[in-house]
Amino acid sequence: MSFAVSPRVYLTSIDTSDYSEIASVPLGGLSLTFGPKGGNWDLSINGLAGSGDSDLTFLSDGVWGLQNGGKFEIDRVDYEALYRYRLSDSPVYFGFGLRYVDVEEQYIGAVEGLLETDFTEITLGEFAVGFSRQVTEGSRHSMFANLLLGFGQFDYKAIEVGEPDILDDGSAFLVDTNVGWQYVMTEQTSISARYRVIAVVSSGELDEQDTVQGPEFAFTFRF
Repeated sequence: MSFAVSPRVYLTSIDTSDYSEIASVPLGGLSLTFGPKGGNWDLSINGLAGSGDSDLTFLSDGVWGLQNGGKFEIDRVDYEALYRYRLSDSPVYFGFGLRYVDVEEQYIGAVEGLLETDFTEITLGEFAVGFSRQVTEGSRHSMFANLLLGFGQFDYKAIEVGEPDILDDGSAFLVDTNVGWQYVMTEQTSISARYRVIAVVSSGELDEQDTVQGPEFAFTFRF
């Protein structure tokens, strides 16, 4: 059996549909990959977590009162288990997996302080297709691209100052796509860079869409 460890950094911009807030959120994580040496399948366990904030631009003269600025904060964790099978004599692979996403968002007004906290949990089954090919024969450089589709459900709760809690649930659809480059330094080590976009659309009483995108960098060590 072979075993690989990949620390990674995902420098994201997260765009939420709640109040059109965009936050810069650096996500750090780790991927653990197991599979037979020289085999055409592997199992990858992936995790990402991080937090960030941005200026609050939403103004309201309702329950929140008239707000002149403030802050939007977001915490996000993303866990995934993905089984991949590479076609024989082909750069193409297919995959199946499970994913869990947990997001907490806070809206903090400059005047009243904490105004609202939103909690969202998303559970998905996944299907993936991708490829990886050397740029030239025998080259240490390779290009890769992946497309993953997820289908599942979400649970949402909003706690707003002076208002009853808002509860919602329903179906969720995820698209995770990327294109990138890998350089093999030695038989045991490689580095990679890719641009990645993760979009989640949820359909309940409150339809929402969140988009996570940005460059991701990884270092891989193989045992």
